[in-house]
Amino acid sequence: MAHTCTSAAFGAELSTARRRQEGMLRHHLAVAVNCDPSTVAYAEMGRIPRRQTVVRMAEVLGLDPGYLLLLAGYAPQDLSPAQARKILNTIRRVRGA
Repeated sequence: MAHTCTSAAFGAELSTARRRQEGMLRHHLAVAVNCDPSTVAYAEMGRIPRRQTVVRMAEVLGLDPGYLLLLAGYAPQDLSPAQARKILNTIRRVRGA
């Protein structure tokens, strides 16, 4: 489900948000999210995890889940398909993909 134009932005945002949490290591985030530490490491490199994992990561890191879902290439559930396509196209255009 990875979208090239958004996966790098997703990984960078996740990594930055984790570092903002003083003392939070990848292992700590993995425990809080209930996933393997390699999932966190791969996510920070831009590999998109399952939708529910993205939502849980956002909650643990204090990020807006809808924002992180969009960066991961998922549409928040309250958006229509047309709205989601429009937003993703905007992201692609801004990222130069």
